[in-house]
This record gives sequence, structure tokens and C-alpha cells, in this order.
Amino acid sequence: MNVTSSAIAAAQTVFDDAEPPGPHYGPAVTGRAEPAHLAYSMELAGPLEPRGIAVLAADPGAAATDNASHMTIDILPPALRPHWEQIQQAVSAHVTSAATGPLAAATDPALEGRTGLVVGPAGTVDETLLAFVTPELTAAVRTWTARLMATAAGRLDGRSEGRT
Repeated sequence: MNVTSSAIAAAQTVFDDAEPPGPHYGPAVTGRAEPAHLAYSMELAGPLEPRGIAVLAADPGAAATDNASHMTIDILPPALRPHWEQIQQAVSAHVTSAATGPLAAATDPALEGRTGLVVGPAGTVDETLLAFVTPELTAAVRTWTARLMATAAGRLDGRSEGRT
């Protein structure tokens, strides 16, 4: 079970570079990682299913986490700033409310044997976030990941060559 997030809605799905061009805004960058993670999870579901391994993603929903309590309006892209009060209200739910989706994904017997699903904050299957996982997004994430892994491997090889 992987944890996903509705932060996908604020995603910058530009996977040309490790960091997208332009200013850095926390929710947009986090939102960019979320569709990549969800695409990977859903792609993993197919090959693992014949082995009896189910892959589910769970969206805990918005809650008053430590991270949310430290948010300030300047972390938002300008287009989202008029919605600051709504965002603050959304992240005011007690943090225990965020356990419903992940707990259901991990323990609900009705999900046994099912794979490639997202369990929403209410603890039920919710396909809303899967709309963001298009074949184009999955291909872009696959290419981006391979490029990042090759770059990281090159850096590690360079470090190991300098050691005796």
C-alpha cells in the first residue's frame, strides 16, 4: 500500500528536468512528485498481480499535520493564493482523520485480491486521482526516472573512482 495525495491537483507534470523551470512553490513541487508516485504504483500493480501481490494507493486527505501547520501563503503559486482561507480550512481536520484511507487500504477484506486501486480519505475506492494517471504521464515518468537513475549512477561511479 502506497500513500498518495490529492496534491496531484496542484501538480506541475513537467518531467524534463529534476526541477521544473520557474519559481519553486512547495505544493506544486509536492504535487509533481505525487502523480509520479501514483503512476509508478499503478504500473507496478500489473506485473505483481500474477504473483498474488496487490498494489493499492491510499489518499489520507487533508489534515492538520506538522507540515500543514507550518504552511504560509508564500509557498503557494500566485494562482492559488486567493484560495488561502479554503486551503487552511481543508488542513484543519484532526490528524487522526488522515488514518481512515490508509487503514482501509491495508485492512479492508473487501479489497483483498484487488489491485491498481486508490482508496480515498473516506476509506472507499475512489477513482478521482486515477484520472491524472494517463499513458502520457506514465511514459514521461518512466523516461524521467530512467534519466535520473542514470545521472545518479554516473555520480556514484565518479565518486567511487576517486576512492582508493
